[in-house]
Amino acid sequence: MSKNIQNPLTNDKCVLILGMHRSGTSVLSHAIDILGADLGDTLLKASKDNQKGYFENKRFLDLNNEILHSIGCTWDNLIVPTLIPDSEIYTDKISNAIITEFTGSNFYSIKDPRIIRIKDLWVNAFRKLEITPYFIISNRHPFEVARSLLKRNAIPKKTSLLLWITHQIDGLLLVLNNNGLVITYDNFLRDPHSTIHNIAHYLNIPTSNKDKDIANFCHDFIDN
Repeated sequence: MSKNIQNPLTNDKCVLILGMHRSGTSVLSHAIDILGADLGDTLLKASKDNQKGYFENKRFLDLNNEILHSIGCTWDNLIVPTLIPDSEIYTDKISNAIITEFTGSNFYSIKDPRIIRIKDLWVNAFRKLEITPYFIISNRHPFEVARSLLKRNAIPKKTSLLLWITHQIDGLLLVLNNNGLVITYDNFLRDPHSTIHNIAHYLNIPTSNKDKDIANFCHDFIDN
């Protein structure tokens, strides 16, 4: 571990949410928020493209964009270099950001679809901090993702499908190698109550004191 990093988070429960943009990661993040996870201090505000909120930490978004920009990329580049200059510096930045946001929290969650494009830096940061995250990926039909990205970003269907494949392969490898969980967006919308209880079971989070919050989430956030 770098000398400038002291980790107070080793024994805490950390969730890392993965998935392609427009694949239901915001819904998944809010569900884990309902289960009691800390999402950090500065969350992105809702927008016309995501009116119910992103449930995403702006500190991590800005840092991921900084790293991508340093190698001349954005989130929608089909190819992102795996060798990143100053990788140790950025790994420490990620580690310090995690500590800054979540010191004092015993259950916290991080969501940004960009993470998968620079996954090696994030995996190394968790390793330095001696954190073993719970990996959860949100999966949505690629054609639905492509339609959504065409409407929101005017990204051609072929490009969106190739991006979906990249996010799926890299995300599922992390899930498979770390006993993670796959959540299907359509199933989540169809039966949010069972899905959130499956998530709680995977995370070993009791729900007996959260029945009202879960019911409100299923009715107000999902149904409406």
